[in-house]
Amino acid sequence: MMFGHIETKEDIIKNTKKVSEKYLKMKKEDLIKKLKKIVGDDWVRTDDLTGYYYGSDVLTHFGQGALYPENHPLVVVMPGSTKDVQEIIKLAETNKVPIYAIGGGTVLLIGSIPGKPNVGITFDFHRMQKITVDKERMVVRAQPGA
Repeated sequence: MMFGHIETKEDIIKNTKKVSEKYLKMKKEDLIKKLKKIVGDDWVRTDDLTGYYYGSDVLTHFGQGALYPENHPLVVVMPGSTKDVQEIIKLAETNKVPIYAIGGGTVLLIGSIPGKPNVGITFDFHRMQKITVDKERMVVRAQPGA
């Protein structure tokens, strides 16, 4: 997509197969299997309801669908640690799969919605809510889901 050019939802849907083949260098089933090995079966989602939830935001549903189309992710992963995130990013990079992230879950202004339908891994960081406070150094460390 070039700056200033907005693709219509129909254009995106028409090119979905081409886009999926371009980005995904391994079979979807193999990708899902590897992701489940990293984070566990319960923390990888591919069902339609999850795709719907993570594929849109408020602008999609308040009359802005042409500008902010609904694009469901290929898979939603809920990492539980920094190590999980690192392994998933390595897997995604190796296979040229784009990644998107949701932290607190407000999901405003399409920042966490895949740019194309059925492409990409969406991180849901709700499992990573640890907050530590170092009073001596006056430092607060928060994981992305906090």
